[in-house]
Amino acid sequence: MSHFTVAVFSDGTKSVEELLAPYQENNMGDCPKKYLKFISESEENRKIWENETTEKVRLLDGSLVWPWDNILYRPITKAMYEAFNQDNTKRTKKIGFGSDEQYYVEDLQSLGAEKINIPFKELYPTFKEYMEDFIQTPFDEEEQDYFKLISKDDRFLLESEVLGTATNSVLPGQNVVPVYEVNGLEACTLGSLYIPGAEEETDDDLRSRWQEKKTGPAQNNNRSQYKVWCEERAGVGRAHILPLYGGENTVKAVIYSTEGGIPAKSILEDVQSYIDPIVEGYQVTVNGKALTFSDGLGDGVSDLGAHFLAAAPEAVDIWVSFSADLKSGYSKQTAQTEVQNAIKTYFKTLVVDGDEDITVRVSSIGSLIASAESILDYVPASLKLNGSTENVKVGKESTPVLKEVLIDA
Repeated sequence: MSHFTVAVFSDGTKSVEELLAPYQENNMGDCPKKYLKFISESEENRKIWENETTEKVRLLDGSLVWPWDNILYRPITKAMYEAFNQDNTKRTKKIGFGSDEQYYVEDLQSLGAEKINIPFKELYPTFKEYMEDFIQTPFDEEEQDYFKLISKDDRFLLESEVLGTATNSVLPGQNVVPVYEVNGLEACTLGSLYIPGAEEETDDDLRSRWQEKKTGPAQNNNRSQYKVWCEERAGVGRAHILPLYGGENTVKAVIYSTEGGIPAKSILEDVQSYIDPIVEGYQVTVNGKALTFSDGLGDGVSDLGAHFLAAAPEAVDIWVSFSADLKSGYSKQTAQTEVQNAIKTYFKTLVVDGDEDITVRVSSIGSLIASAESILDYVPASLKLNGSTENVKVGKESTPVLKEVLIDA
């Protein structure tokens, strides 16, 4: 969801709410219909209700539950959850946040349960029940029909039903296949990631951010204030502030995503516009590279005369290789997935919570490998980062990106 600030000018005859009603997201139900486009869902969904089936799970006592019902899941470790998730071999779920997170995997066998396909019409005796309970579309009394609101052009923002960062890796250009037939839809492909998903902020992260804001001397456009301005924007995990980067009255902010990686273009644009937008631009050359800073006209929160640039970090690719013996019951693929996930979490911690001058340490990677549930033992001397036994210096303007984990097992 996008957020923006609007200035409202009125002659006083209408309230702010009345003036803004045409531009809302219709989440309050009072947006004038002349600004909306409606398409009937009745014909399409009636065909589905009458002719198609859905998946349910039958328990030993004959009762039916949905495949995501908690009764079908047993607790597992975080490492197993991440491995199953990566392999897509079993259905999993995560409940809670931070230190309270709990992980589960579907286990039909121990329950004596079986998956079945059951007609929608058997589950929902009336079309009204199907629409309001399964589709969750209320009946429009005025039009005497079921409607869905769509945009007025051919582009849509798709919101993932999976919370967190799991779907951030979906690549542009992939075909989108609807669950049900959509009338008039000829083709649909994914565009670029607009706003990446983020894990919900933990209590510890919130306390740390609050303490930093309260204790840091964030005032008078100093370095700390630029940092606060950047990091309070949605989607920003951390900002490295580099004063005088392009000369007098210039400030560069290296913006990291909430996962410690390269942020979406929309996040950079939001930070830039909020602090000082680029209109004509202020051209600077640094180390032979041409950069465009903001105009410095004071059109954002920063002072007049300050030229600001929100930039993404450079990616530093890292390959990890080592020799190891695996525990019984674990495949090389499962071990690779587990180690990959642990290293990605380590990279995120380095970027978001560690020193600004980032260094990926061989010893830290070794500790992660040694503590992996799937690893029985590994040879420390065999551990290499990018073919070397040395630490990898990432620096203040880059971010580590794990390319591959190679295990000689």
